[in-house]
Amino acid sequence: MSRLFLFIMVSLFLIARLQAQCIKGYVFDESHRPIEYANALLLLQSDSSFVEGTITDANGHFSFGNRIDTEGYILKVSYVSYKDKYVEIHNNSKIDSIILYPDNIELNEVIVRGNKKIVSKNNFGISANIENSYLSHTGNANDVLSHLPLFVEKEDGIQILGKGKPVIYIDNRLVKDESELERLSSNSIKHIDIITKPGSEYSSSVKAVVKIYTIRTKNRGFEINMQSYVNMRERTSEYIGGELRYNYNGLNVFINGDFLDNRRDYERRTAYTTKQFETSYRGDVSSNGQNAHVSGGISYDWKQHSWGVRYEYATVPSNKEQQNLNVDDSNLFYTTKSKFQNESNSQYINAYYNGKIAAWLIEFNFDYSRGLFDKLSNINESHKTNPIVYTTKDSYNLLAAQWKFNRHFKENAINFGAEYHRTTLNSVQQMLQKNDEKELSDVDNINKQLLAAVFADYNHEWEHMSLIAGVRLEHTRFDYYEHGRKIQEQSQKYTTLLPYLTFNYDLGNIEAGLSLREYIERPSYASLGNVTTYTSSKTRWQGNPYLESTQTFDINMDLMYRELMVSLGAQFIKNGIFEVNQSSSEDESILIVKPINLPKYNCYYLDASYSFHCGIWHPILNASVQYQNLKYGINQEKYNKPLGEFFINNRFSFKRDWNIWLSFGYRTNGNYATGYTYGYKNLGLTVSKSFFNKALLLKLDCRDILNTGREKIKVETNNLLMMDSSIGNTRAVKFSITYKFKRLSDKFKGRGTSQDEIARLKRVLY
Repeated sequence: MSRLFLFIMVSLFLIARLQAQCIKGYVFDESHRPIEYANALLLLQSDSSFVEGTITDANGHFSFGNRIDTEGYILKVSYVSYKDKYVEIHNNSKIDSIILYPDNIELNEVIVRGNKKIVSKNNFGISANIENSYLSHTGNANDVLSHLPLFVEKEDGIQILGKGKPVIYIDNRLVKDESELERLSSNSIKHIDIITKPGSEYSSSVKAVVKIYTIRTKNRGFEINMQSYVNMRERTSEYIGGELRYNYNGLNVFINGDFLDNRRDYERRTAYTTKQFETSYRGDVSSNGQNAHVSGGISYDWKQHSWGVRYEYATVPSNKEQQNLNVDDSNLFYTTKSKFQNESNSQYINAYYNGKIAAWLIEFNFDYSRGLFDKLSNINESHKTNPIVYTTKDSYNLLAAQWKFNRHFKENAINFGAEYHRTTLNSVQQMLQKNDEKELSDVDNINKQLLAAVFADYNHEWEHMSLIAGVRLEHTRFDYYEHGRKIQEQSQKYTTLLPYLTFNYDLGNIEAGLSLREYIERPSYASLGNVTTYTSSKTRWQGNPYLESTQTFDINMDLMYRELMVSLGAQFIKNGIFEVNQSSSEDESILIVKPINLPKYNCYYLDASYSFHCGIWHPILNASVQYQNLKYGINQEKYNKPLGEFFINNRFSFKRDWNIWLSFGYRTNGNYATGYTYGYKNLGLTVSKSFFNKALLLKLDCRDILNTGREKIKVETNNLLMMDSSIGNTRAVKFSITYKFKRLSDKFKGRGTSQDEIARLKRVLY
């Protein structure tokens, strides 16, 4: 109740304080479709001098923060390939909808030299104008993101400081496979929105959203984009991908695909310690895997309406891993030879409709996905007669739909809608050979979830200020079955009300914001299962069907002054999920690693980013510090050592399209949940050169040159210690070739509405 009271009081205070008017309007094309990212410039009528500038949002809406005085103004509205529009504005005058008409003159690509400001703050986070900036020739979308403030590139992909991995959209279409970012050329990108304060329309677990918008083109006919790279670590991996697209009078047909042959080697070093025993592993791990993906679709734009359908198929035809380990198990020395072989496939269909009826913007998305994951494990220990042999099979079905309606009323905007998800996951583990391990047995369980949600946002703008208030109501029914029998104590229903509030204030050079939001993060389906994974005679990994969802109430304040961005916040966490060590109930000498719900704790964080330009040098500095006050375990151990991360990315631009990036990342020692990291250091170097008017790009990427990027991890809970200091496989040299025949523009506008469930099913998708 205290949080709800705080939410209501802050809302009333802000509404009572804010009163003013500003210049605003809407921009449409000749078919009355909103034009996004059109430039709106306010000029003095007396001498045409510049007063203020802004861009339109997804609804074609723009507004200025300055009041109109008695002196007249001229409003100039422009957009690429459209004729400029001029509107005279005087005191108390109103702006009608502005219509832009196509310009018959096709312009060649214009390259703007200099260091114009790329990043600006908005109500939901920050925006970056990429077109004709120095970032438009960095390579692909991944390269662009890694050179924006708040973004850091890690081993498992792009992340945002303090937010983790974001949900990514390209032209409002959900990106399920991050290889799409490799295929999207940087000079095809017009604009990027980084939403660090997602509204109620997004899933309750989404902490950050990245929306990439490509450049619209009038090109007709075929467009082709090809890319290939070689990644050299201990062994070499190869990738090839491409896309073919056909555009004609609003019709867009496309097909794309890629193939990765991935080979990895590293040395594993892991130790477990209890009162009764100490086990250590050391040896070599080798893996060989192939991943293939193909997708195609069709979309059509007609006047104020757009619809389309997309189909994707992803498969892992073969993925093999072999471990040869030497084990010291409480003075029992033996060798372990393990072979794991898995294959998987998944199918995904998205259909959408976007349109405008009267003054309402309407969006509808439908998702359907199904997949299968099949794994064979064969573990031979030299001191045992019989090997441990078992199979694990997971199959899932996912159905999701979302409806959304949006309308502007002068200074106000409302956004509301509903969504529905239905997910079924069947997990089967079958022992193929008799064994003496008590924890290992046949498993057959089913997870079923139905989720229904309604959401609404209200947005009001004043001079220099804006307020966004929203709420999301979710009702979830989760049913758990073992061997066809429903387990009542592990099945549950719950309804959650999630409020959302954001207040922004613009003082010109200084922009500030305050936001309050509650997140619900549901456990992955792998964690919810009761499958036991055999590690050794003394160690196991288990799922936990009794896990509850994590609830996080987040209070955040952010500030932007020119090129400096600072974010300060506090999180109040209930039922946090993390893996801990426990003794087996069957045999106390056996250590069980399993996910649990942690007791309540708070986390405080500070994120900062600063960038500037000095001739050919363009550095970005990112820093993040967090502190938690967690206590857990039999003896209430403290896990409160602060954790810091620091990154600097230096770009050096030279003549004739040569670019060099030198990056360095550093993480300190510190706690995250019950884990403890000993930190890492990472030095990287990238060199790129483009040819044939930017059509061909060659890039050499050297990652973790010092081979110091792998973390040493410790988890010490309940007087049990697990230490992982695996090494190798972090230094890599990657050479890539990208060729574009024509500029690509993805007109498929399906947003997708199942990003949360896809993340929870990640284990069975890949």
